Amino acid sequence: MAGELSETLEKALNGEVSAQVLDQRKTFNVYMRFDDKSRANLHLIKQTVLKIMPDGRKVTLEKVADVFESQGPNQINRENAQRRIVVSANSSGRDLDSLVSEVQDRIQKQVPVPEGYFIQYGGQFESQKSASRLILLLGILSLIGIFIVLYAHFKSSFIAVQIMLNIPMALIGSLVAIYLSDRVFSIATMVAFITLCGIASRNGIMMISHYLHLMKYEGETFTKEMVIEVP
Repeated sequence: MAGELSETLEKALNGEVSAQVLDQRKTFNVYMRFDDKSRANLHLIKQTVLKIMPDGRKVTLEKVADVFESQGPNQINRENAQRRIVVSANSSGRDLDSLVSEVQDRIQKQVPVPEGYFIQYGGQFESQKSASRLILLLGILSLIGIFIVLYAHFKSSFIAVQIMLNIPMALIGSLVAIYLSDRVFSIATMVAFITLCGIASRNGIMMISHYLHLMKYEGETFTKEMVIEVP
């Protein structure tokens, strides 16, 4: 049978554990297979005797199968009961999102995918995409929370909005710096943006609080001279 023949050849060429040797606390597997010379020589593989007929004739492997060298994966990986082929790559000098987007676009246009195959992008890109969505959601919730806290403190939606307007203004310089440098936008960049937003909000709160203090306790009026004090 073809299945039995394939199984026998797999044992002969790749080996099969036939016993174990115990050496104190260590366990060593004993493999049964052809010697290295027989497994590395294509001619000897072809001459492998499968069966000896009653009349003495030998049935060799080359008489029942085509034996030849070819290239292919040395290991077949599976995931969710499906075969998986992994293609790995690293990015250099570019942000990961734009690189993967370009790869996806080129593969979609230039690489025909046979029926039954599908392409899935994972690794650091998948983790970064998930983290970006989480940071975006938490950022929106944080902005809403900041507005509520500012409104509760100053009792004015106008002042709260004025302080929060410092956030996008502060990000302009960061975006220009990224554009003039390596143009890489990553999770670390987003974390830096969040830190910058906190600093900008703090400075805005301190500035508005100082103005209110001058108006309430020192009799100042909200004028250009009050905003721009000359020592």
